[in-house]
Formats: sequence, structure tokens, C-alpha cells
Amino acid sequence: MEYKIGQIVNFKWYDDFFGKAIAFGNKIKYGEKGFTHSGIIYEVGKDYVVIAEALNKGFVKNNYEIWWLDARIKEGKISIGIAKEKLKDVQINIDKYLGRPYAWTDIFNLVLWYLFGKTSFKINSGSKALICSEAVARVLYDSSKSINFEKEFKKNFDEITPQDLFISKQIKW
Repeated sequence: MEYKIGQIVNFKWYDDFFGKAIAFGNKIKYGEKGFTHSGIIYEVGKDYVVIAEALNKGFVKNNYEIWWLDARIKEGKISIGIAKEKLKDVQINIDKYLGRPYAWTDIFNLVLWYLFGKTSFKINSGSKALICSEAVARVLYDSSKSINFEKEFKKNFDEITPQDLFISKQIKW
């Protein structure tokens, strides 16, 4: 696989509580377990890829060895997507979100959305705190000014899920 800055990385992580919970929500809303985590490629080296992703420690950059990513792609646990629109200044746009905390309130809202089809509380964090797919959606919007998942899915950035990214008409998988 040839990796490039700005590619979207979707993971199927079913091993922990959150992965299982998101997979359960995906099953309710999309009819399949689907993707449970998202990141965006920040840097590509000879033997590694740096992926920016929101985890419990916040929006951070992590190194992944290429052999490991290739093996997970082959297993069907990772998919790599590319935006259909041209992206500009991806690293600059990622850098402005780095260090922001994880948006636990947005996860609570997503649980409500999965269970009831809507969120009843106005507790979205906006860009002050991020979940994984929200961070990717914001970086893609900032880097293109035309990729707009809020418009496509008729919900806030805070509520965009990894599975939304996967079914989006704005990303080629």
C-alpha cells in the first residue's frame, strides 16, 4: 500500500469496551458492526506512518509501522480512504487541533443518537474537545473548504462517526 498525507484511516477495533459499544451502535444504525475508530495520515516515512487521531489522551499523533498497517488492511481491520476533493495544508490543519482533549460528552451524545435517533442535550463540545471521526471531519473541511460532513449527514461535526466517514460520498475507499 502506498500511504499519503491526508489519507483517512478507518479501524475496526472491537477489542475494548468503546470499540464494542460503537460497533453495537453501528449495528443499530447501519446494520453492520462497521468502523469504530478514525484517524488521518500526518506524515509518511520509509518504514512508518504517523496518524493523527483522537484517543482517550486527546488528539495526538502516533507512529504505526507500515508492515503492521499493511497486515491489518489485509485482514480487513483497516481501510484507507482518500478525499475526492483536493486537500491543502493538511499538516497545518492537524497541528491546530493537536493536544485538544477527548470529547467524552460527544460520546454520550452519540449513545443517545444510536439509541433514540437524536440527541436531546446541547452538550456538544464543538472543536474544544474532539472524538476521532470529528477530528478527521474537521481537518478535511479545513483542508478543502468543500468537504462538509455536517451538510451531507445533517448533523454536527461532534456527531460524525467513523462509519459516516466510510459511507460518505466525499471519500473514496
